[in-house]
Amino acid sequence: LTVTAETVWIADGSGGVSGLAGNGTAVNSSAYPGGNMAVAIDSGGNVWSVGTGSTLLEEISQGGSTQNAIASGAGGLDLPVGIAIDGNSQIRVTNGNNSVSLFLNAGAALSPSTGFTAGSLSTPRGIAIDVAGSVWIADKGNNSVTRILGAAARAAPLATGAKNNRTGSKP
Repeated sequence: LTVTAETVWIADGSGGVSGLAGNGTAVNSSAYPGGNMAVAIDSGGNVWSVGTGSTLLEEISQGGSTQNAIASGAGGLDLPVGIAIDGNSQIRVTNGNNSVSLFLNAGAALSPSTGFTAGSLSTPRGIAIDVAGSVWIADKGNNSVTRILGAAARAAPLATGAKNNRTGSKP
C-alpha cells in the first residue's frame, strides 16, 4: 500500500499498481486534506486511513465508499500518525498527544476520551501487531520500542494474508 497525496494505491507483487476501487481509479479519503499518514486493511478488505484532515480516521470499502468517519476527540483521537488492525479487526491508532486510541471495527471508541496513556509514551509513531497478539509501539520521544504482550487478537502476517486473500484476519 502506498499513500500519495489524497490517494491510496495498491502495488501487487509483479509491480502493477491499481486504485482501491479495483477499477484503476483512486479512492480519495476525507482523512486528507492535509496528509494521509498511514493505512491498514481489516479482515473485510476495507482500508482504514489516518490523516490530518477534518476526519482523522476513516474506513473506506473496496468499492470506494466511506463506511466510517471518525473526527478528533473520539477515544482520544488527536494528531494520528500510525495505525494497526488486529485479528478481531479492532483498530489501534498512535496519536501525537502521547496516547493510543482503540476502536471497534464499527467505529465505536473503546479507549477513554484521553486515549490510553502511560508515562513511558512520548511521541508514539508507528504501531504493529504480531502473530502472538503483542502490540509494538515505536516511541520517537524516548527513542525506544514498547511491546505490550498479548494486548490484541493475533493477526496474520500481511504476506500470508495477501497470499490467502485474507488480510487483517486471524492466522
